[in-house]
Amino acid sequence: MREIQLTSENASILKLVQKIDKFKGFSEQDIHSFLKAGKLREYQPKEVIIKEGGNDCWLYFLISGELKIQKNGQIIGTLRRCGDMFGEMGIIDGSPRSATILANSKSVLVGFDSAIIEEKLKANEMHFCYIIYRIFAEVLAVRLRETTASNVKFQKDNEILKKNLLSLKTHAPSSSTNQQLQTDSLAQKVILIVDGVEVTRKILRSLLREIRCRDIFEAADGESALKSLKTQEIDLVIADFDLPKMSGLDLLKKMAAIPELQDTPFVLIMNKSDRQKAECGVEGSTHKCLIKPYTTNMLHEKLAEIL
Repeated sequence: MREIQLTSENASILKLVQKIDKFKGFSEQDIHSFLKAGKLREYQPKEVIIKEGGNDCWLYFLISGELKIQKNGQIIGTLRRCGDMFGEMGIIDGSPRSATILANSKSVLVGFDSAIIEEKLKANEMHFCYIIYRIFAEVLAVRLRETTASNVKFQKDNEILKKNLLSLKTHAPSSSTNQQLQTDSLAQKVILIVDGVEVTRKILRSLLREIRCRDIFEAADGESALKSLKTQEIDLVIADFDLPKMSGLDLLKKMAAIPELQDTPFVLIMNKSDRQKAECGVEGSTHKCLIKPYTTNMLHEKLAEIL
């Protein structure tokens, strides 16, 4: 990392900042004063800007370049838009950093120490205070919209789970189905459940435990599932169609491209609306579809059919 002096030689930075919506309406002198209150920094690829678990109190704006957001060793997002802000939660509540931010390309940032922000607020420097206030308000508004959308999706998934639970209570598996599963030695199979909803994974695990499956593994997304398939001997995959990072159908396609995985039995669980998208490319001797909401009987019969 190196710090950059704001001079006429790098006036292009001022022009970039002036194009950001939240800075429109401010004069070049106002923006110059705002930038001078912080530190202009240039980072090279792979350099860490914020470290997960750290306790620094810096707020950053991306001027140019691309940044990666990493949590628990996994890349979960990208920042590439001029004006993107990050690190604000450490300013608001003093909490430890929840993720690591690192440069993916040569990147220029402007950073503000929380102590400087407090000084500006106390000094009642209106231009600086207004910019900070408006930016914080915009970021919180975006997060509120995203949270609302996530809640709507969660409510829909919750309704599906309620229907599934009701079916489980009212449809007990028949003894003949259980006998068939036992003769097919399902109890000796190693099964991988792939679903982004933890409650759904628990329900499936409970159903499979009823028929005494030997080993049950879980994955929350397609990438994690592929890692498990490459390190564990899996006899059967049960995956939801709507997975994070890649769909259940994409997971099946990636497995089909790997010789040692292409014949692994696979059950793709989907909503009725997704049936036309996937069923024609899934149904076969070792690949089956199961439509939500399904009963215990339907799940058991599908497993007996595929194995």
